[in-house]
Amino acid sequence: MTRNDDPTAGAKQMPLPGPAQAAADDAMLAGFFSAGKQHSPDAPEALMARILDAGLAEQAAIATARQPRVARSGGDESAPAAPRGFGSWLATLGGWGAVTGLATATVAGIWLGFSPPTGLAGLADGVLGTSLAGSVGTIDQVDLLPTFESYLTEG
Repeated sequence: MTRNDDPTAGAKQMPLPGPAQAAADDAMLAGFFSAGKQHSPDAPEALMARILDAGLAEQAAIATARQPRVARSGGDESAPAAPRGFGSWLATLGGWGAVTGLATATVAGIWLGFSPPTGLAGLADGVLGTSLAGSVGTIDQVDLLPTFESYLTEG
């Protein structure tokens, strides 16, 4: 083994502290911990009450926002009606963000299917064992979801 192969070559190792030094370190830390336990700053009751009230109000607002908004029969026109048509379809899919992702994936799939990049031919050769380049009849049928019977064939 050469000097370059040794991972500890040139590294100085610190010796472990003795029992007396470890006991002194523990005593010093114990003093710090006991001082920290004696002086624990408590928040005023008024501050804690305001924080609790703000949290409960936020929870109520979130719960109200998640409920379906249906016009009440009592004539309350302030609550809008539940979305219908395109709005409910959009909400079912997860909103504009989800629909945007689906549209992007659809356009990318159509684009790659219509004009595949040049590197895709080499990938098809390696993965599928077929050729995309050349004549039209070179691609054989590839069974991507084989059934149990396809494993039973011999040869």
